[in-house]
Amino acid sequence: AQLKAAWARPEAIPAEDQQRVLGKALEREQRYFELLRRPETSYVSLMSLPGAPDERETDAQVIEQIEIAAKYQGYIDRQQDEVTKQMQAEATRLPVGLDYAQVRGLSKEVQQKLNQHKPETIGQAGRIQGVTPAAISLLLVWLKRRDLAARAGAVAPELAAPADAGDDVARRPAA
Repeated sequence: AQLKAAWARPEAIPAEDQQRVLGKALEREQRYFELLRRPETSYVSLMSLPGAPDERETDAQVIEQIEIAAKYQGYIDRQQDEVTKQMQAEATRLPVGLDYAQVRGLSKEVQQKLNQHKPETIGQAGRIQGVTPAAISLLLVWLKRRDLAARAGAVAPELAAPADAGDDVARRPAA
């Protein structure tokens, strides 16, 4: 926590220490945690800099976890965003009575399976044997295009919900 709050200022760290620990001179103020993201920088060497946070970790496993968290934070954040998007997509409702032959790009086999099982959500569709991740992507794109066209007030015939669907998707309870 202190690494994320403490700032390394170029004028407070001797140039030779910057070169030794960071591999180059600091150009601007940066948090110590950000400096730890650099591949050539280790926790122990970073803590040897003047002005580094007072709290020093000595447990090798904790140090390793701190370094991993710093170096891979960008990847971890992107993966977390992907998980969130996946969870949202999982709950995305499919129109009642949708004829999957309308969705361009779906194989005949996938169309048949979806028409046979009539999933209520994207998550249910994805769990049907033979329905590929690519097919799920096509469904998501189709739904997004349909929603955008509906908002614009001009639903293209290939994106329109079936006329005999009866019930509105928004009113249909989840299974």
